[in-house]
Amino acid sequence: MLRQLGQLLSHSSRAGDTVGRWGGEEFTLLMPDTLAADARSGALALSRLVATHSFALPRGITLSCGITEVADNDSIRALMRRADRALYRAKENGKNQVDVELVR
Repeated sequence: MLRQLGQLLSHSSRAGDTVGRWGGEEFTLLMPDTLAADARSGALALSRLVATHSFALPRGITLSCGITEVADNDSIRALMRRADRALYRAKENGKNQVDVELVR
C-alpha cells in the first residue's frame, strides 16, 4: 500500500515537485516556488484523490497534510519541525485534513 501511495502521489504531482518517503507512513512533497495557499489547494486535491483511489485494502485510506513555507535562512530542521507540527494538528482534527503553519 505504501508503494502504491508513493506512486500515486508521484504521478499526481506537478513536474518539478519531489515526493519522498519520510518514514513509517509519512511522505514529504517538496513544491518549489509555491506559496502555502497554493500548496494547500494541491494537498486538498491529493487528499481527495487518495480517498477515492482503489487500493488493494478492505477499507480506504486518508491523507493528512502539514504544510509550511521556506523562510530566509531556514534550516531543514526548522522547516520539517513546522511541517510536522502542522501534520499532527491535521491528524488531531480528524484525519484527512490539511493544516498550514507559517513562519512566525
